[in-house]
Amino acid sequence: MKALFIIVLCLLNTLLEAQNICLKGRLVDEHKNAVSSATVRCFIHDSVFVKGDISDSSGNFSITAPVSPFGYKLVINYIGYKEHVLHTKGDLGELQLGDIVLIEESNKLDEVVVTGRQITRTTDKVLYFPSKEQLRHASDGYKALALMMIPTLDVDPFTKKVSTIQGETLLLINGREASSDEIRNLNPKDILRIDFYDQHHPEYPNANSVVDYILEHHDRGGMVAMNGQQHLNKGNGSYGATGQIFNKKSEFIVSVSDSYNNYTPKRGYETSTYLKSTKETIVNEASSLLSPQNSNSINSYFNYLYHDKHNQLYTTLVLNQEKSDEDDLSMQTYSNDPVRYKVDDNSSSHNFNPALRIEYTGSLKHEQYIRFRLSGNYNQNKYDRQYEALQNDKITLAYNTHAKENNYRVIPQLMYRKTVRKSDVLFVLLNYDHTYAHTQYEIDGQLSDDYQTKGEGRLTLGYAFRLKNKLKMTVQWADQLTYIDNKKESSLQHFFSPGLFMTYMINENNSIRFTTALESGDLGLQYRSLTEQRIDKYQIRRGNPEVKVLKFYLTGLTYSLNTPVFNLTYHTSFEMSLMNEYLMMKAGICLYMIMP
Repeated sequence: MKALFIIVLCLLNTLLEAQNICLKGRLVDEHKNAVSSATVRCFIHDSVFVKGDISDSSGNFSITAPVSPFGYKLVINYIGYKEHVLHTKGDLGELQLGDIVLIEESNKLDEVVVTGRQITRTTDKVLYFPSKEQLRHASDGYKALALMMIPTLDVDPFTKKVSTIQGETLLLINGREASSDEIRNLNPKDILRIDFYDQHHPEYPNANSVVDYILEHHDRGGMVAMNGQQHLNKGNGSYGATGQIFNKKSEFIVSVSDSYNNYTPKRGYETSTYLKSTKETIVNEASSLLSPQNSNSINSYFNYLYHDKHNQLYTTLVLNQEKSDEDDLSMQTYSNDPVRYKVDDNSSSHNFNPALRIEYTGSLKHEQYIRFRLSGNYNQNKYDRQYEALQNDKITLAYNTHAKENNYRVIPQLMYRKTVRKSDVLFVLLNYDHTYAHTQYEIDGQLSDDYQTKGEGRLTLGYAFRLKNKLKMTVQWADQLTYIDNKKESSLQHFFSPGLFMTYMINENNSIRFTTALESGDLGLQYRSLTEQRIDKYQIRRGNPEVKVLKFYLTGLTYSLNTPVFNLTYHTSFEMSLMNEYLMMKAGICLYMIMP
């Protein structure tokens, strides 16, 4: 049935593209050097988007479009160059446009207004070109991405979460990893296109999926933006200000934001918790009362970016601070105790989290690319908790706890990529992650210390090759060594993670993608902590050092059809997770159909 469904869609698409013309050309700069990764968009009737392409490493591009008596308009964009607009006419067959010279940016051309849904799929990624209408209704990067309605991509502009069925999506700006605040503060009008790597990105091979915001470069001027969001029926809101200065090849950004939450919910929760022991199962019924919530967080960062044709240097300093004081008032009962308890659980915290990141990327001779990144952060967190259980206004159980966490993390990373035989790619990623954590936990005057050190080195090797621009296959292998020491015992573990990613272009509008991968690794330091933290009269939070290995297997199949009338994506996947002796499986089928 699935095969018949796909065959019918392929036949439908073949009928829609009965008479076509192929526009070919080569993009070069003023010195006749090839310009790769430039965006080429084709329009008919001056503003109706038909097709797009990205120039390859030799500057070549190829666009197949339906024959139009009105001719074609090609709009060519690349960061650092002036927008180039080319008008041409042609009949059936192939039209060679020769070398097209791009001029370094000085004064911008008039904006091209486009309408309709603009999608181009290559063997690497899917290119989405936003319309002027979409950008006009977007206030930040998340809302712009949500308005694009990209199939298989789940975007929540309120929680600032972007994910696919495989997990969280990595967000980039012009090929550079970006923070959530940077995405929130970018100007939607600067978005030229969105590159969606729904399967694999050779420069970020450990990411489940990647979204890259390709933004317009400004060589002079600046921008000041202020934004705010306030709930009208409760004391909850966020406000921020961002300033940018552009000076030729340099860019400076300063951003400060504040979020607060001061209100008392009128309705809380009702829960039933089953506490199972070797002797019996106790059911805890809890119903919340009016509980005040108070929190405030201040986030700030300073970015400096320098870039030219072959190099980019990026530095960022982040300072975040958060305070909270929250009450959790509830009425609780236990199935083995007829008494009804009133519980007052008050928690307060004070967190201070500075971070620094330095990143250099450069293009070398013979189509080589290198990226070096050094990042680090320090966390100082303090938590206080007062717990009281009352029966007839008399305290039957009470304790006070205090926790203090100090930890730092340093991550050096080196990535190398080389283009082989004009279209194949060899990539290597070397990553080391060092974490030190010290936790002091005190309950009613009794103090315990927990020290943990973790070092994780990972080497990822991969090779991606293409066959006649129809089939792209990426073979990847990752080896990982993890060392953990808690001053009482230490361990050294070895993990491996193979992967295979394939994309087959049936024709310019039809594609099939297949993914299969195995991921294994350590669950994290939080599962190894030996410190016991009391929750209530029956529950204690404690790590389990025996839980050491997580294995995750994923396989997925996606079919995509893009036509001038509609865009359809069919996705099916199967996931299996193994944590010690526990097995978890998940299967999903998604069908997306979007009308322009």
